[in-house]
Amino acid sequence: MDPCDTRAQQPEVVEVPQGEKSVVLPFKTTADLPENVTVEWTLTEPKQMKVHVYESGNNQPVKQDQGYRGRTEMDEDPLRTGNFSLTLKDLHLTDSGVYTCTVYNKDGHKLLQKSVILSVRVNKVEAVEVPEGEGSVLLAFKTTADLLQAVTVEWTQQHEGTGAKNRNV
Repeated sequence: MDPCDTRAQQPEVVEVPQGEKSVVLPFKTTADLPENVTVEWTLTEPKQMKVHVYESGNNQPVKQDQGYRGRTEMDEDPLRTGNFSLTLKDLHLTDSGVYTCTVYNKDGHKLLQKSVILSVRVNKVEAVEVPEGEGSVLLAFKTTADLLQAVTVEWTQQHEGTGAKNRNV
């Protein structure tokens, strides 16, 4: 199987609750790679952004989108260890998306590629007591994140102890 054939590989899914300090987007390889490679982590969905660039043996913060500067880390010697995993720090809900790591040779030819779906989720459950016969109830939802992209809020209902599945409300 061609390691660059992304159609043959399902993206790995990484879920993390909001409030976590960091998350690792995994990518380890045993491939024998040349010395002068460029490693690019990009956000490919919902929009295209350079998240982290490693080339000529060094991280290249000037080549990454400003929103990720100071928030990403890779192994100090990824070629030796085969570990191209990316640590993303100071997580936001808006960090959710599809991240793709591509390894290029010095001529710009793609050698390896892997996609990871990151889901930063709100994982907070609050009990709301409602007196029987009450006509309505307010279910509050507040966010501190700057929602710079289109988001969808979906309410679900789960009946405790019944084994009933969630349903949209």
